[in-house]
Amino acid sequence: MIAVQLSHFTCGGVAVAVSVSHKVADAFTTVNFVNHWATVTRGGSPINPSFFSTSTSNFKVPEFPVAAVETPKVVEYATKRFVFPNSKLKELKNKINAMGTSPVNPSRVESLTSLLFKCGVGAANTKSGSLQPSNLVQVVNLRGKTNANFPELSSGNLYVSVVGKFKHSGQIELNEVITCMRKERMELQQVKDEEEAAKKLINAWLAVMDDQSRAYVFSSVCRFPFYQVDFGWGKPARAMLRMGHSVTNFLVFMDTPSGDGIEATVRLEEEEMSIFQNDKELHEHVQDI
Repeated sequence: MIAVQLSHFTCGGVAVAVSVSHKVADAFTTVNFVNHWATVTRGGSPINPSFFSTSTSNFKVPEFPVAAVETPKVVEYATKRFVFPNSKLKELKNKINAMGTSPVNPSRVESLTSLLFKCGVGAANTKSGSLQPSNLVQVVNLRGKTNANFPELSSGNLYVSVVGKFKHSGQIELNEVITCMRKERMELQQVKDEEEAAKKLINAWLAVMDDQSRAYVFSSVCRFPFYQVDFGWGKPARAMLRMGHSVTNFLVFMDTPSGDGIEATVRLEEEEMSIFQNDKELHEHVQDI
């Protein structure tokens, strides 16, 4: 369920790699586990995490029907990292606020999600020569966001996915993307327990699978305490997340080491990546590529 590798380099640097099975932990659980472990190595007292108290005899995991599908064609993917300074993200926010009849006042993550989704869909449209109906799938950490009042240090997989469907992908407006996704996230406030959360997660993915539209999955770990981990050697100079090999368009946001911006790791089909990274609107806000 967990693997750890410690590497020493001739320059004197050290790297700690931690891999935790997604069967038992999401990103928030993992980073808190590593922080608690580091605290203990420095002589501190461990913090006891909160585990779900639901009885296994009463908790029913929703069924996830698996249909027979044709073997998909082999598609080559490319993964690249883009850095967006806070100054550029502020410019993007101001641009979005000038759209529509009233400002939406987006967060950094909302602003960047809408921009990269638009650029990703634009790349797909350019490659295919036609408009591609697309879904924006956003992973949401449920801690502190529902009526269930899950403890902040709840351990396990406590997240769901919300889906925004955009059929007219040739007319994507950043402010409308943000408004749509906010509406979807608002519905999560009604989640009462982990069983209902599991149902929402499965229903979201079933909706994506049944729709047959292109999906762009976004996940943000911004403000997660990756740069607070200290095993006694000081805080890390660099923290990175490994991108998985799932066959899908996947984008992950993480704070820059200085905290003065967001690093976006983007995984797209190779042909679409070459178009995406040359998008004029992307270049207006990204650090020099």
